[in-house]
Amino acid sequence: MNLITKIVILPKVGKTRITFYRDKRKVTKDKTTFSLPFDMQLNEKIASGEIIYSPMFRSCRIMWNEAPEDIQVKEEAENFIKEFLFGTLLTTTEPIEPQEAEEIFDGFIKFLSSSIQYRITGEGACVLNIPIAAKQSKMLKNNIKEKRYR
Repeated sequence: MNLITKIVILPKVGKTRITFYRDKRKVTKDKTTFSLPFDMQLNEKIASGEIIYSPMFRSCRIMWNEAPEDIQVKEEAENFIKEFLFGTLLTTTEPIEPQEAEEIFDGFIKFLSSSIQYRITGEGACVLNIPIAAKQSKMLKNNIKEKRYR
């Protein structure tokens, strides 16, 4: 997957094509910063540049070789590229590191344990309320009661 092409609708431009050139990507020796070239079709013109990004610091900036003439178009394109980079593109260009996976899992477990609510009923049962999709309005309700045999 050396080319990633996305057709998007930008408010000022309308339907446009943005292509990211993964095969032309450059990386620093310590693998903390990457440079990913892209171009963007704007009617008869093509705007091009590079995304300079750091997965480690979750930051990026756009360096234009040929920037769009309209400032608003430039800003819309940059906003889309940044959202796409961190939402989709980063996951397709960079493998997840074991440490990062562990941090994501630990964060999920922390969230889950802090969001579970429980109460003990008069009959001695424990009622667990677990929010679904981080919404307090939708709860998964579990009733736990020890079954005793006599």
